[in-house]
Amino acid sequence: MEITVADFIEKVANEAYQTELQLVSATEVQGTKLEKHLYEMVSLFGQLMEEGQLAQVTCRAENAGQVTEYSLESGIINLPFADVKKVDNFFDDLETTVEVKVNLIVKDENLNASKFRIDSLLTVAELLADPSQGLQVISDRALALSQVIQNNLEVAEVTAEV
Repeated sequence: MEITVADFIEKVANEAYQTELQLVSATEVQGTKLEKHLYEMVSLFGQLMEEGQLAQVTCRAENAGQVTEYSLESGIINLPFADVKKVDNFFDDLETTVEVKVNLIVKDENLNASKFRIDSLLTVAELLADPSQGLQVISDRALALSQVIQNNLEVAEVTAEV
């Protein structure tokens, strides 16, 4: 899937993209339960990409004010839709046609100092050509980040006890 930089900016700025939000319990974004939700997210995201739409598919868990989000967004660089106004800084010609990428965005207080991580993992064309491989790439990265969150949470709990 390809798009011009100008078209991408216009569509995202005007919120002309599909959004799906899945609310789950905090235990649903850990281990094999997370894998199930990732499968659902990738399947839905792939369907929207096949239709030629830009999309944001999110799985959000909340527990006692703590929010964890895993999102897939169609992007042209590794910036979230929220930062669309910065996209033009990375291109000399806004009429340039570029590949649409699959960005994995993870938000959690215990992830890192910025509480945010974005990874451009593959192109939409690669995801559509081999959905099972795309799911594997996305799952591997999401599960690794889930483990980072869990490790940091455990360290924070031990530190709080001292």
